[in-house]
Amino acid sequence: MIISRREKLLILLLAVLIVLSGLYFLVSGILSYQSGLSKQILSSQTLLTRAKVLVASASLLRGRSGAGTKLKGSLIGHIERLAASTALKDRIQLNRVPLGKAKRHEAIDIKLDKLALDEMAGFMYAIENSRPKLIVDQMEISPSIRARNLLRLSARVLAQK
Repeated sequence: MIISRREKLLILLLAVLIVLSGLYFLVSGILSYQSGLSKQILSSQTLLTRAKVLVASASLLRGRSGAGTKLKGSLIGHIERLAASTALKDRIQLNRVPLGKAKRHEAIDIKLDKLALDEMAGFMYAIENSRPKLIVDQMEISPSIRARNLLRLSARVLAQK
């Protein structure tokens, strides 16, 4: 049986087409599996963050944050401990605010970026329900510049010395 040059070319093109379509289906399957894993990882991270917020809230409700009406130690250290208990220590920026001659209170500016709504709510709950009582004097919530689906928080917190 003799195969003409034209038939050989058609067989070769058909083989190349079969190989390319097989590679396409293989790569598309891998990419869809990867996107599914990414979604699972994102939902697991969200659940983990919510669990950390709940643990921090539970520990505050049990009274682990200290007792008394006056702050023991610095306000920055206290806020850092609250941020660590709500898994936000790596994203928080703290600046001491001079209040002038009225030395009855100590003030600090807090800035947090890329916050989910439940993280922000858990952190603010931790601040407002901590012992000694902290006062949120000013607060601004806006969309984050880098991630529009997340939030940016700026707040001023006061504590009695």
